[in-house]
Amino acid sequence: MRTKHRIEEVLEIESSDEFVVKKVHKTKENAAADYIEYVDNKGLYLHFHYDNNTKEASLYSVFTQRKGYLNVIIPDCVLGYVVTRIGERCYLAHEENIVSVCLPNTLKSIGNYAFRGLINLESITIPESVIEIGDEAFAHCALTKVFIPRSVTSIGNGVFMGCDRLVSIIIDKHNSVYDSRKNCNAIVSKKENKIIAGCKTTQIPQSVLEIGDKAFEDCDLLKIKFPNTLIKIGNDAFRSCAGLSQVFIPKSISHIASGCFAGCKRLSSIRVSKSNQFYDSRGNCNAIIETATNILVQGCYNTWIPDNITKIGANAFEGCDCFSSIVIPNSVTEIEANAFAQCYNLEEVVLSDSITKIGENAFSNTCLFSLEIPCSLTQMDFPYFDNKHLLSIKVDADNRVYDSRDNCNAIVETQTNKLILGCKNTIIPDSVEEIDYFAFSFTKIEEISIPKSVHTINQFAFLWCFDLKRIIISDPSLLADTGIVDEVEIISPNQQHEKH
Repeated sequence: MRTKHRIEEVLEIESSDEFVVKKVHKTKENAAADYIEYVDNKGLYLHFHYDNNTKEASLYSVFTQRKGYLNVIIPDCVLGYVVTRIGERCYLAHEENIVSVCLPNTLKSIGNYAFRGLINLESITIPESVIEIGDEAFAHCALTKVFIPRSVTSIGNGVFMGCDRLVSIIIDKHNSVYDSRKNCNAIVSKKENKIIAGCKTTQIPQSVLEIGDKAFEDCDLLKIKFPNTLIKIGNDAFRSCAGLSQVFIPKSISHIASGCFAGCKRLSSIRVSKSNQFYDSRGNCNAIIETATNILVQGCYNTWIPDNITKIGANAFEGCDCFSSIVIPNSVTEIEANAFAQCYNLEEVVLSDSITKIGENAFSNTCLFSLEIPCSLTQMDFPYFDNKHLLSIKVDADNRVYDSRDNCNAIVETQTNKLILGCKNTIIPDSVEEIDYFAFSFTKIEEISIPKSVHTINQFAFLWCFDLKRIIISDPSLLADTGIVDEVEIISPNQQHEKH
């Protein structure tokens, strides 16, 4: 009779009417680390990592099979180990059920994303013991008010991202690192005079010099007024503020980071002070343009692109889904990464004959039906194009780097014979030797024939091709890790001839 090998054993157990807690040792080689399991009398499971040297424990998962709303109480000590940390991405199960969390007074650190996505979490009290709060720790929660105690000296980016109901942020007046000066309803770094996090009721004080990365990301913000002391706006600072309709950039601002207003779908008016030495909105173009370089940094759905623009910046029009076509003027030589990403209604783009480079995901998640590549374009970064609607691809015959040989409806790198982008109507020419990463991802291709000349098909070449029913190929081993689903029929050319 074969003996079953246990993969774990209980080293210690403690119980009461309110809970059962046990220390579990993993006996199987390469198994996960030992842990402590705490189960309350309502069926809530808390799992902790522990350190025998420091006698400290870190909460890393919460689980329950209960239905209905939950009030989570985290103990301050489990089997003699003091609970000092909430780990990263802790709340992974039944997130929608948790309405309140009681944190222990022993807690020192709240990890990155610790409470992210607890969409019904309305209440939390941060104890005086907490020193550190990680990136996006409370993102997408239902919190209405937050009090940061004097003990907190480190707060990550995007800490209240997506907290649409948040209207009050107060910092303990004795905190040495942060304040909420003049009842501004924001977290301000004293040393840098930088807003770390805000909410929909924030009023930016005159003393603020900088708005930090992700400070207002996905905030239910309807309007914002920048003080004339402001110098810098950080990465993604106002990303996805869907209610924001107009922006005025004062003369003091000298640095505007990429993506700071990306995804602001209702943004229709962008003006820059005529006294600003670094940026302008020339000709009332409804855009932010870097004056020295003529780079269009940020646009909106009412933007018209002036004829002297040299580059469409990264994320410049990302999330602007209110326009269906755009003409790129001849002065533009480069379109940077994500410039028109998530422009869901964009059906037509006219590329100028002077464009030399298109960045990664520049037109991902659009409605483009056709794509015409000019002769000037010599560099394209397409890890995936992510366009379900693309039916036609043409490359100018005079292009020296790319071609669409035999009217194949694809972009082929001429020197390497690598197909880098396909679409629903692509027919792979016999001369193609390689299919690039993500070349057909998201397309609505239904059947594709891979010629014998192809010796390499890179990872995810057919990722999320949900309409793909059949692949005709001589060597099916080439399809490993290409992202095709199990239902796709794979047949040889001979089988294809027999069927016909």
